[in-house]
This record gives sequence, structure tokens and C-alpha cells, in this order.
Amino acid sequence: MLPSSACVSYNQTGYGKFLAVTASNWSWPQQASLYDVTTREPRLTLPNMGGSLAWSPTGHQLALSGPDGVYLLAEPGDPNRQPEKLVGAECYNISWNPAP
Repeated sequence: MLPSSACVSYNQTGYGKFLAVTASNWSWPQQASLYDVTTREPRLTLPNMGGSLAWSPTGHQLALSGPDGVYLLAEPGDPNRQPEKLVGAECYNISWNPAP
């Protein structure tokens, strides 16, 4: 359950399979959650991530920011996958180049 004052953002894959949602609040740590759109079930929750997120143009990779860097989650449909840290610096906005 999210706090009532949570800041929430979301982004869906281009092919419509997954929905990534980030939530944060000053007194509650940010997290990113990945949902299967078909089943409406959560697939993965990533604590301390999700300040910004962006799907790759193909929808098979998810870039996320956290307080300690930028991460890449390859094949988000695999519940055993964990994000790979790309950069160890604070980031406020992520986008793919070229943007879709």
C-alpha cells in the first residue's frame, strides 16, 4: 500500500506487456515495481530505485535511477534478473537515445 502523499510515476512497454511504476515520499523510501499487464500481478519490486525510469524502444530493457546511480534491467520479464549498475552518480531524468 502506498502512502497517500506518495509521488507516483509510470511507464508501459511499447509492446504492452509490462508496466513499471515508481513511488516515493519524503518519509518513505522510493521503489520501482514491475507489473504484468495481462495478469495485473507484480513481477518484481526494486527497493531504493525509481527516481526516473525509461523503457528501451524495444521494451526489453528498463533503465532506472536510484539515489546512488543509474541501473539497467535487461529482460524485465525474468523475475530472477537484477539490475546492473551502469553509473554511480545521482541522476534525475533518464531517456533513451534515440528517443522513440
